[in-house]
Amino acid sequence: MEVTTVWCRLENGGDTVHLWKGEVIKSNINDLKMITHPAFVVSQWGEFDDLKIIKDNHQKINLKELSSAVIIDGLSDVQNTTSYKEFENNVNQIKSGIKNQDYEKVVISRVVECAHDGLDLKEKFTQLCKLYPNSMVVLLLSAEFGTWIGASPEVLISKADNKFKIMSLAGTLFDDSEKWSNKERDEQSITTKHIHEVLNGIKYEVSDVHEEKQGDLRHLRQWFTASANDILLDKILKKLVPTPAIAGYPVKNGIQEIDRLESQDRRLYSGFWGLIDNFEWHLQVNLRVAQIFQSKFNLFAGCGINSGSNAQREWDETGNKMEVVKRVLTND
Repeated sequence: MEVTTVWCRLENGGDTVHLWKGEVIKSNINDLKMITHPAFVVSQWGEFDDLKIIKDNHQKINLKELSSAVIIDGLSDVQNTTSYKEFENNVNQIKSGIKNQDYEKVVISRVVECAHDGLDLKEKFTQLCKLYPNSMVVLLLSAEFGTWIGASPEVLISKADNKFKIMSLAGTLFDDSEKWSNKERDEQSITTKHIHEVLNGIKYEVSDVHEEKQGDLRHLRQWFTASANDILLDKILKKLVPTPAIAGYPVKNGIQEIDRLESQDRRLYSGFWGLIDNFEWHLQVNLRVAQIFQSKFNLFAGCGINSGSNAQREWDETGNKMEVVKRVLTND
C-alpha cells in the first residue's frame, strides 16, 4: 500500500496541525456529504470532480510536535521555467480575445524552476505557519502527487456553525504605496458575479469589498454567507469550481484558452484542497504553492488578464506571488 502523508494547519488555526497518514481513495464531489470523520480532500487543475481523499490515522498535534518528513518525487518531473517571451505572447493573445469579445478575462499562469541543496520540510512548514497565520498551510507527501507545500489565502468554501461561506478574492497590488484601480476592481467583480450566479435561488448575504493581505501582497475580497444545507453544499461546490479567479470568465472560455496557451502542466496548482467532515468544511484554492523534488522545486503563480492588463506588470505580479513560498524555501 502506498502511504500518503498530509500536514494541514487551517486558516487562523494557530499552532494546531491536522495530520493524516494512509491510503488515497478516489472519489468525487457528490460523495463529500457522506464523509463523517475528518478527511483531507485534494483536487487538481482540470479534474475538479475527480477527488482524492485521505482519511486514515487523523490526529491533531501542536506545531512543535511535528516529526521530520522526507521529500517524495512522485510520478511527475520538474518543469522548465516559463520564458517572458511566452508569457508576454499569452497576455497579448488574451487581450486580443477580449477585444474580439471572446471572453472578459483569462487567468494565465507561469512556472519557475529553482534549485536547492536540501530542505528541512518540518522547518519550512513551520516557517510558513508563522509567516502567514491567516492562510491554510499544507504539506502533502504522496507517491502519486509528489511533495507539495503551500500557504493559500483564498477560501473556496467553508462550513461551520450551520453556516457556509464563500470568498471572492481577486486583484493584486504589491505594497502599501499602490492604489486600487479599475483594472483590479473589474477583476474582482467578475469573480463576485460568478458566485452570484452559483448561488442563484439561495438566500445569502454579501459583505462589502475589503482588503486581504498576505505578506506584502494585497487583494480585494468579499464574503458570501448563507445557512448551511448539506444536501446543497456539494452541488454548490460543483458549480463553483473553477472560479474566474483561477480560470477566467466565462469560465468555460477561460479554461479553453488556458489549455490552448499554457505549455506547462498546472498539476495541483489552482485545484483545491482542505479538510472536510460532517461538521466542518475548510476548502482552499491551491494558490501560493510549490512542488518540491530532491534537488529542485517548481513555483506556480497566475494573474487575471483583462483589457487593462500590461504584460510586464502581470509578470511582476506573478513573481511577487511566488515570493510567498520562495522566500521560505530559499531563506531569502
